[in-house]
Amino acid sequence: MTTQHLAARRQLESGQLRAAGARGLVVATGVLGSIATGWLVARGLWFLAAAVLLAVPMFVTLHRRPTVALAIWLAITPLVTVTESGAIRRIFWLVHRALPVVVLIMLIVSVLIGLRERFTVRLGWPEVLAVGYLVATVLSLLYTGVDVGLSATHIYDRIFIPIVLYILVRLLEPDEGALRKLVPLVIFVLLLEILVGVLTWTSPGVLPDAWLNRAGERTSGTLRETNLYGVTVFTAGVFLLHAAMSDSWSAMQKRVLVWCTGAGFAMAAFTFSRAVWLAAAVTMIGLMGLYPRFVRRFVVVTAFVLLIAIPSGMLQSQIDLAQNRFRSESSEESALSRLPVMAASVRMFEARPAFGFGYENFDRFDIIFQRRVGNLYIPEKDHASHNVFLTILAEQGAVGIVLFLGPFGYWLAQSVRFRDRLPDHGLLGRQLVWILWLLVLAQVIVYNFSRLQVAFGFGLLWLMLGLVGSVLTLSIRKHETLSVSGAESHASARSHRS
Repeated sequence: MTTQHLAARRQLESGQLRAAGARGLVVATGVLGSIATGWLVARGLWFLAAAVLLAVPMFVTLHRRPTVALAIWLAITPLVTVTESGAIRRIFWLVHRALPVVVLIMLIVSVLIGLRERFTVRLGWPEVLAVGYLVATVLSLLYTGVDVGLSATHIYDRIFIPIVLYILVRLLEPDEGALRKLVPLVIFVLLLEILVGVLTWTSPGVLPDAWLNRAGERTSGTLRETNLYGVTVFTAGVFLLHAAMSDSWSAMQKRVLVWCTGAGFAMAAFTFSRAVWLAAAVTMIGLMGLYPRFVRRFVVVTAFVLLIAIPSGMLQSQIDLAQNRFRSESSEESALSRLPVMAASVRMFEARPAFGFGYENFDRFDIIFQRRVGNLYIPEKDHASHNVFLTILAEQGAVGIVLFLGPFGYWLAQSVRFRDRLPDHGLLGRQLVWILWLLVLAQVIVYNFSRLQVAFGFGLLWLMLGLVGSVLTLSIRKHETLSVSGAESHASARSHRS
């Protein structure tokens, strides 16, 4: 028997084994699903029984198009993160806490049993650093934690799941088609947040109480956090702007996408958060280098709207709020009261520079390290931390902050190093990478003024980093493939001439 026949036979046997494994997996899933459904119904857990019944069709859908899981997370998580309803909280469990993990496990198992081809991407140092930060945080909690159960839940929601989302994006490497399909979803999320934001000012009674914590003062949408709301709406807007400028849309579609971008920045202004204003301004300056025509038009339209709205008194209450954010004594006190806490963070790091005081232990020890800050402010009460990075530095020391920032530093260096290999045009072009870094910078700015504790914010941050990594690895691989193909063609031509 020839070598070719042996290879063909082995390939046939391998295919038969894969088919048998697939059939066995389907049968086992059906049997276990039936047993689980009956047990859950008997226990009165009908909602979980319904989830089990939907498991098989969802498995098929997610197996064929696993990027659907990312779309589901983006669409539903903002709506269920903050809630006082038990039923909606269960949706949060399914979408945020379960779906990313289930999809990742499904992908790995499918590769191991031969239902999917092996991943083309190779995970490396950024993933090692990310997982290292997770491990370091868990160890910090085990050794120094007080309320271990609650803190473990926070680690799962704010660190573990965002890293899982990041790894999913890295493994799946969404192409231009996948990003194009995200455009309607991003429009939906943006318009919904805008609608909820407007209703908090005009008709708050029609909204759930959980979304009204800052009604009449700030705009927080469905996310409770004004800073996160602001970052979310203008992040969605900037993505839609890039889509409008980088893909083939009709003139009307482009106009809609651009107006959505403007609406996102407008709603970010109505958060009345100085951190969001600064982040939006920096983002707009960055966009000037990428899409100057849009920025000029946005400035002109904004000035025109203000010229009409200010004399008419339509925005008088909002203008008074904006002035209050800058000139009032309460605003000054709010800003100065953070100085002793920031100084205390640095002193805590100096006291325990390697591993810090332990995860979520900042509020236990910071009052000990607070001092008078010159003649500016004398601390009279224990203020909460308003800086994510200084909090990590105080709680987890140099080890924690290096592991947390390591993946971002790695991909930023890679973005600069391989910028010439990125495509000039398209949804996955060079502009997307710089836009993603602009949006990461916007979150960094906000995190320097607020200790955001909403899981959706961290998930969004790590999703953007994963997309940066995917765009870079795809571009590098294509460039290497073209280089090898060109070298082979050149060698073949030389051999032919000889």
